[in-house]
Amino acid sequence: MLNNRELASAILLAIGLIAACISGSLRSKLLSLARAVFGWKLSLLWITYVSLVAAATYGLHRVGLGYPDSTKDAVLWGSIAGLVILFKFNEAVEAPRLLRYTLGGAFGATALVEFLANLYVFPLFVQLFFQPFAAVVKGSSIIAARDEKTLPAKRALDGLLVAMGLAVVFVVGRHLIQHHDEVDGRSTLLSFLQPVVLSVVVAMTYIVALAASYELAFMRIGWGQPSRRHRVRAKLALLVTLHVRLQEVHHFAGILPGQLADAASWRAARRIVRDYRSGVLRVE
Repeated sequence: MLNNRELASAILLAIGLIAACISGSLRSKLLSLARAVFGWKLSLLWITYVSLVAAATYGLHRVGLGYPDSTKDAVLWGSIAGLVILFKFNEAVEAPRLLRYTLGGAFGATALVEFLANLYVFPLFVQLFFQPFAAVVKGSSIIAARDEKTLPAKRALDGLLVAMGLAVVFVVGRHLIQHHDEVDGRSTLLSFLQPVVLSVVVAMTYIVALAASYELAFMRIGWGQPSRRHRVRAKLALLVTLHVRLQEVHHFAGILPGQLADAASWRAARRIVRDYRSGVLRVE
């Protein structure tokens, strides 16, 4: 069952969708976006992503780490936080940094504030005001960060966000002190740990980045090479030599794809990719 925070989010989202549907121009843009989002490539991504989150949640249940609202929390996490991580695949070229950032975010101060906020849910009318207000402040801070002239405004907005977070922590803390005997310690701890476990979606992010990098490299190989045999040989040589080395696949550009496509033999194609790996050939 939805709590007041989740119900407020659903109401605000429904209002936004209704307003978008009333406007003809926005409605057509939403339909175009839906068609793009559910193209066959992205549909395969969605199926894999949902399967990954579902499998991780089911695995937690199987080992005895489930709790009453774990499925609902997993759905909400997958619909918001998980998608943010998933579409950071452009940053996954630096995979170790992305992994540290994601896990750090799972244990960081922001996650802790969110966790504490879940221990006490404000009344519905407060949520209906607080959520859009916080979203406007956060969005304004992001916009203000783009221009040096508005940096003082960004600092003020960030300070307001911190003050709001501290106010939430204070209210939640007071509630926990007054009603500590009503808190389910096990479920509370597991509700904090589950998002950390679900952050295995970082591995999915790496796969998405790898597939996108290979697709781009294969397109570069195909440019200007009429022979299908040469193109297939070049792509196979790249695949079996670089396999899951994301950074090297991502940076295989410049004149190298053309040289690889023009290789006279399988051995020559492999040698080009090996020379690229060793630094003998450089991207120009």
